[in-house]
Amino acid sequence: VCRVVRENLIQFEALASSKNLYLKAELEDDEIISYLDEKILHQILNNLINNAIKYTQKGGVTVEVHKGVIDNSKNVFIKIKDTGIGIPTDSISKIFEEFRQVSEGLDRKFDGTGLGLTLTKKFVEVLGGKIQVESEVDKGSIFTISFPITDTEKLKSYSAIQSDPEISSEDTIMFKVKPNILLVENDDASIEVTKLFLKDLCELDLASNGEQALQSIQAKKYDIILMDINLGRGLSGLDITRKIRSYTGYENTPIVAVTAFAMIGDKEEFIKAGCTHYLSKPFKKNELLEIIDEIISAK
Repeated sequence: VCRVVRENLIQFEALASSKNLYLKAELEDDEIISYLDEKILHQILNNLINNAIKYTQKGGVTVEVHKGVIDNSKNVFIKIKDTGIGIPTDSISKIFEEFRQVSEGLDRKFDGTGLGLTLTKKFVEVLGGKIQVESEVDKGSIFTISFPITDTEKLKSYSAIQSDPEISSEDTIMFKVKPNILLVENDDASIEVTKLFLKDLCELDLASNGEQALQSIQAKKYDIILMDINLGRGLSGLDITRKIRSYTGYENTPIVAVTAFAMIGDKEEFIKAGCTHYLSKPFKKNELLEIIDEIISAK
């Protein structure tokens, strides 16, 4: 964890220096290990440190890493502390909402935080972590992210298992063919998460609504469709699925229902509408890859 923090800080040294801000790390222990997707952790830290520097005009940014306990389990805590403009108390609950500007009701200095923080929160949740914010206007903000610590003894035994060539980990799943996948999704943060998880593993196209999805399947034959169920206005994911099933060549194409609002009985409804698989949000990288691998292997 500390290595990844250091690597991120190096990226921002020039930016902090150009604004005459300090940028420093306070690391309790170099040997804190948490089994996380490194690319996603980099993106989380990148977003939070970038925001901290962006909204700080004097003073600087400190990144602290220390161990702690949540519900009797060891966690690593990463705090990004700045001496910036801060966030009004009534805006703290809104800052993770998509496209919300924290400047609503204050001033325009906050422009652009909306999607970055929405995406950051989703990334943290995907890694099984938590994110919290403390802030005071004109004094600064503290963003704290926490993740479970991996026991070093368990890690050794896990490493031994990983060395067995018969056993593959989530990071080594390689599909036997590179599938053509259509992602039907209108949530920018979910799109970015999915693109990151599937990078270099497939040919991924995007449709943000029903009309685009139907145009896409007429123009190209897809091996798999990832279908968000709640697409906001217009056709729902289930409506689109029913329509897709009426197109020649798509009668049996695997369609994965993806939703954050699963209730008892929903899975059955999704299958009845024509979906073949189900994935609940927020999903982890290995959950997505395993479903795709299962589909490809069954062909």
